[in-house]
Amino acid sequence: MSVHDSIVRLEQSLTQLGASLDDVVLIAGDLPECDDEPALVDALRDRATGVRGEVHAAFAAAHRFAIADAHRACNAAARRIRTELMVRANFEEIAAIAVTRGGAWNRWSEVVRQALDEVAAASETTGAALLDCWRELAAQYRIPV
Repeated sequence: MSVHDSIVRLEQSLTQLGASLDDVVLIAGDLPECDDEPALVDALRDRATGVRGEVHAAFAAAHRFAIADAHRACNAAARRIRTELMVRANFEEIAAIAVTRGGAWNRWSEVVRQALDEVAAASETTGAALLDCWRELAAQYRIPV
């Protein structure tokens, strides 16, 4: 693999991460009943949209071959995913909504949890792609890693 190929792979993983975040925004807002929206829905949409901005910055930096800038933006996105989306309180609240409201809310909570899991998996893939960029760059300059 070349540096160029590794950056293309990073861009692809960032595109997938962005799509996963977009899914959270859409899925969280696809409510069984629209008249009484839980506060968590708005929070998830806002947080996922905020992380999406970090992913966009990482993609733009990778596209310019600015790997260090891409790395900083990826780190910011990963940190926000861990601290704003994948926190235990969110999952507890999603489960509580399902228990309290029942019916179609059970399916909604399941789909939201799956969407969040996909964000976490896409974030891991992005981290691995970023590491490959650094490895390829080091190999190009014969720097042992």
